[in-house]
Amino acid sequence: MSVAQQHLATWKTLDFEERLEIIRSAGSKSAYRLLLESADLPVLVRTLAAQELYLLVSELGYDDALDLIRHARPGQIELMLDLDTWKGDQFDATKGLEWLGRMLELGEERVLKLGRALELEFWALMLASQLTVVQGLEAFDPDLEPPSLDKLAGIYEVEYRTEDAAKIVGRLLTILYSQDCERYLAIMETIRSEMGMILEEECFQFRTGRLLDLGFEDRSSALSVYSYVAPDSFSSTSQRSAAALDLIGFQGGLPLALGTAEALLAEVLAMGLSADTRYRLTLLLNRVMSADGVDIPELSQVRESMTATYRYLNLSLEHLAQGDALRAHELFESSDLQQLFRLGLSLTLDLRKRAMDLRASTIAPYLDGPYRSFLAAICLRHPRLFCGVDREDRAGDRAFATLHDLKLADEWLLRIETQRFLFEEHFPFRLQAPGDLLLEATVPEDPSDITLSEFFLTALGNRLLGREFAPVPIAEQELAQLHALVSDQGKLRQEIRSDAASRLEEARCGAGAFASYCFDIWEQEFCPVALRDLNPDFIGGLIIRRS
Repeated sequence: MSVAQQHLATWKTLDFEERLEIIRSAGSKSAYRLLLESADLPVLVRTLAAQELYLLVSELGYDDALDLIRHARPGQIELMLDLDTWKGDQFDATKGLEWLGRMLELGEERVLKLGRALELEFWALMLASQLTVVQGLEAFDPDLEPPSLDKLAGIYEVEYRTEDAAKIVGRLLTILYSQDCERYLAIMETIRSEMGMILEEECFQFRTGRLLDLGFEDRSSALSVYSYVAPDSFSSTSQRSAAALDLIGFQGGLPLALGTAEALLAEVLAMGLSADTRYRLTLLLNRVMSADGVDIPELSQVRESMTATYRYLNLSLEHLAQGDALRAHELFESSDLQQLFRLGLSLTLDLRKRAMDLRASTIAPYLDGPYRSFLAAICLRHPRLFCGVDREDRAGDRAFATLHDLKLADEWLLRIETQRFLFEEHFPFRLQAPGDLLLEATVPEDPSDITLSEFFLTALGNRLLGREFAPVPIAEQELAQLHALVSDQGKLRQEIRSDAASRLEEARCGAGAFASYCFDIWEQEFCPVALRDLNPDFIGGLIIRRS
């Protein structure tokens, strides 16, 4: 049950701050509906930070959220326009016209307030994308017939780009001309005097400055948030580097719960954050979204980026606080959040470094399926965890989210490192490169289908047949003899399992687990097979030479 659903019955009994906190912390539309139905809707809306309100409106959809926009402060609407009407450094005229239409729906009073509150240059850019000013009234020749009424917008002759633009922009200009002629003249003269590209560049620079205050950067600069920091040298007592912040008029704030916080971080957020920490968290979330190239109007991308940020923060908190929620909250309030983010990321990058080293080793081409999938996931640019690490029937991968995930990955890396030791240092043979294997008339005959378990079990099979321990393909006619040596009533002989496992464990702690993994293959794919059914094509755990 969501936070909002828990409070549905008691909404009317809550004070203002409690209601605001529910809206901020809930990610469900039920909380948004509560806001829409609240008697103190105007105050609640204006209290929300601009980015919170934008995400809320995006979640609801503009048709359902018009009442929220109606009560928004001009600064809140300005941020919505900044985030919604640009594609890269290009103004989106289609989105601009949609917003001009919404302004009309808000009523004449709001149009006039926004006409004064929003930048003159941005008004000129929005309108210039929909019309061309042909001439002003001062240029009309009294001896000639005046322009038709449908081309007049106040005292200017204009040409609209589309019929929709004529209806919407024409109405807006009529309101401005009749009730705020000074602003109307300033906007129209700016359109006439400024070249389109210059006007767009000016507005883009103004927008860039406003978004920079919220942590939005150009992607090349923002990518530094993904830089490595050595976990061993990280100081949990390091104070944030930013100076004391003046939060008066701050338009950011902790965005609504579009991302999902994990475990310990969820407890920290539930304890509440200071305004300063909310601000710093917003800066971090927005910087990561900038680095990820997130298209802010696309909420699915926002959710993905925010949730990933929360995961890395949770990793660092669990690493530093070891499950102590109060200690974690103290760290979150006192530390540089970008450094905490980088620490969580770096814990996964340390695992990736080990995985990349293994991927370059001689055993890499022959890893068994689960270990190969594990390395493929962890070697990604942003390391991920193979889902089969805790359930054998799972495929695919998932993001690192908890300290338990890190420990699972460490255990699997240790297993692969142990396999590397066995095949590169312990066993009396050396692996050949896939291209050097002689596999004519063998099963498998493709080097990409051979695994470490098959090398080991084939070498063991040769030793049981009285030859040296080496992965030389076993002749098909010897399968019955080997089957009799290792199988007892369809089960692997226990003395073979225990003897080999103990020998490997003596060579290196944990190596016995590799033997057990290999013997499980014989247990399932060789020992239960009846003698009459010993077909090389359907036997696992051996390299077989056909007769």
